[in-house]
Amino acid sequence: MKTRLLKQNWKLIAFFGMPLLMPGLSVAGNVIASLPYVIKSSGNYQLQSNLTYAGPLSAITVEAPNVLINLNGFSITNIGSGAAFGVSVLKHTNLTVRSGMISQFQVGVLLGSSQSRAINLQLVNNDVGVQVLGKDCAVEECFIVGKGSESSFGIGVNILKSSSAILVKGNQVSEFVTGILDSGDKSSSAFVGNYVANSLYGIALGPSDFYRENVVTNCTVPFVGGNGIGTENGGD
Repeated sequence: MKTRLLKQNWKLIAFFGMPLLMPGLSVAGNVIASLPYVIKSSGNYQLQSNLTYAGPLSAITVEAPNVLINLNGFSITNIGSGAAFGVSVLKHTNLTVRSGMISQFQVGVLLGSSQSRAINLQLVNNDVGVQVLGKDCAVEECFIVGKGSESSFGIGVNILKSSSAILVKGNQVSEFVTGILDSGDKSSSAFVGNYVANSLYGIALGPSDFYRENVVTNCTVPFVGGNGIGTENGGD
């Protein structure tokens, strides 16, 4: 009996002594400790504190493929007057930006290359929350709040003409001129389970786009274009 208890206790000690990987905690990677920061090598990058940026162009520029940027619940805030992008990539594929706040930029995240993702971000008081230029990209589970529908310009998720096969899913978007916009006429993208509120235009899509299970409230024009799938889309 004592031997059995010792074995059981040893298993408990071994279990609780193991490091736990919880959502939002970062695996080992390069620390982004100040801005601006240029990523020139593939790999994992992370924040370990809130950072501010007052320069032009981009706070974090990605110049390598296969990059994960985990903000770890911290923030990147523009405190200057000319910063265009919080995080930007133009030529290199497979960027993922996740789990933190980006605020007060012209564009919070620029996904300018294919196979790139913005996931679980808080994008607050940017002129454009996420701008997509690449193909096979995704914007998922983001909280995106702009500067109000009466501002001169503002788009929560902006998909440009060169993009295609984009997934926009599970986002909460409000306080923009246009909540979600796809200006491509052949993009064939999907918009699923988003909530858009307090904007002039809710969801404005191209003729090859499809949408489902979206809810649009307090928008002057709830839906424009696109093809609704099923009867789950709602609006006032």
